[in-house]
Parts: sequence; C-alpha cells; structure tokens
Amino acid sequence: MVDKNDHDLVNGLKANDTGYQKLLVDKYAGYLLPIVMRLGLCREDGLEVINDTFYKVVQNINQFDLTRGTKFSAWIAKIAIYTARDKYKQQKDPPISQSIDERAERGIQDTEKVWQEKQPAGTKIGQLSQKIMRQAMENLSNTDKDILRLRVCGFEHKEIAVLLDKTPDAVKVAYLRAKERLKQKYISILETFEDKHTATEIKAFLHIEDDNEKAAN
Repeated sequence: MVDKNDHDLVNGLKANDTGYQKLLVDKYAGYLLPIVMRLGLCREDGLEVINDTFYKVVQNINQFDLTRGTKFSAWIAKIAIYTARDKYKQQKDPPISQSIDERAERGIQDTEKVWQEKQPAGTKIGQLSQKIMRQAMENLSNTDKDILRLRVCGFEHKEIAVLLDKTPDAVKVAYLRAKERLKQKYISILETFEDKHTATEIKAFLHIEDDNEKAAN
C-alpha cells in the first residue's frame, strides 16, 4: 500500500508541482543509486541512469495508479532497472581484464557464478568465457536477464519480487528456469566453435556438461 508521504508526493507530481519534483530527487536518489550500481554500472553511469529515471517518472507519473496498492518505491525501482539495462546494452564491449578488486569497487560480479562458484581467472580461457557469457545473456528474454543480473548482484528473491512485481515463489521458479536457459544458450554457442579443443577447455573451466555428455556418462 502506498504510504501517506508517497501518496502526497504522487499527487504533487501529477499536479506538476516543481517542489514535489525536488522532493522526489531528495527522497529517492540515495535509494536508487545502490540498486543501479549493484547492476554493474559505475557511479558516473549510475547517476546518469538515476537522472533519466527521474525524468521518466515525472513524464509518466499519470500511469501510476494510487488505488492499486503498488509501492511507489517499487515502481520507481523498476523504471531504474529497465533504464540501467538499456545503459548496459550501450556498453558494447565492457572491459574483461579488470582485477577482481576493481570489479568489487564497481559492484560487478561475474555472471558465471549463476551456475558455479569459481571466479574466472585472468587467462585467455577465462576472458573468452566471459565474452561467451555476455553473448548467451543477450539471447535471453528481458525478464530472464533482469532476474539473473539481480540475483548475481546479491538481491534476494523477496527483493526481486518487489522490484519486478512478482511473488517470491514465482521469482524463485523463474530464476531456476532462467539459469538453466542461460546454461543451455552458453553450451549452444560452444557447439558452434570450430576449435573443439578450446570449447572443451571452456566447459572444463566452468565445470559444465551438456545433456549429451550426461547421457554418455
């Protein structure tokens, strides 16, 4: 349910009151920045995403229905997540040679942890595996990508449920299915490799097997 303060804020924004627009920024900038940075954006890009988010909130505020009981904070967070995803897409080839410490400073975690715990090493195989992972991710639906990135960035199922307007159980099921789809997309890409030795090395590096290998065993 929308609390009284947000109720007044929404009505003020719908009335195009600049005072409430300033209140929106003051109240939610600190709330949104950790969310977008945990999605893999640096602070500078995160601030840009937040500014874009506030613009979209003001422009689309009449779409928010106070009578539905949706949390205003969740509605804003969802806009921020989608805006951050678009920003992420613009980064065509993000650095793959950063140290683990550098990634930690930016709030970035390796997507390979979606199905296993080993951190990719700074080797040719490790770097290639990350490139393939990004390609596999881009072949998933937007919902799958959102859930996987949020989980890898440390969000709990109940937190994702609020952000994506789903139940925690639905998020848990969707996460498991998305994780399996990601793994199969990854394996499919490996199967296109002409260099079968390298493909085998990458599979061993990530401790993954495809269905044919499991059947053979």
